Amino acid sequence: MAPRYSGRCSMPPSRKRPAVTEYDSRAQEVLRANRELAAYFKGRRTEREARSALKIIKAFVKARERMPVERRPPLPAAANLSRTGKPPAHARPRRRAPVRRKRSPVVVGEVRASSSGAPFNTREPGEPQHDT
Repeated sequence: MAPRYSGRCSMPPSRKRPAVTEYDSRAQEVLRANRELAAYFKGRRTEREARSALKIIKAFVKARERMPVERRPPLPAAANLSRTGKPPAHARPRRRAPVRRKRSPVVVGEVRASSSGAPFNTREPGEPQHDT
């Protein structure tokens, strides 16, 4: 028979999730709100969503200002930088794909307009005129 665990938790002690503090959960929420705000400026979110994201960020900043300076943990984005040494993938600038331009077909003997508005012919004077 398997040993029973006493206490309130139904999971064995080794399988418990790490305790997430209120500050950590708020920090994750601020990072999400920051992405929402960035998406708004790229035209992917509505103004209403951007306003709610701003409210989350402002509340986080106000709560942080009330903490004593020596007890303040690093800002959420700064914590990501300190772990890896480089910014997260979503914060790095993206390389743009090279623009492929379609070549315009070359037409021989094309009639073009001059700056005065009168058409002029591009063929040589002794060359016969061909209808295309």
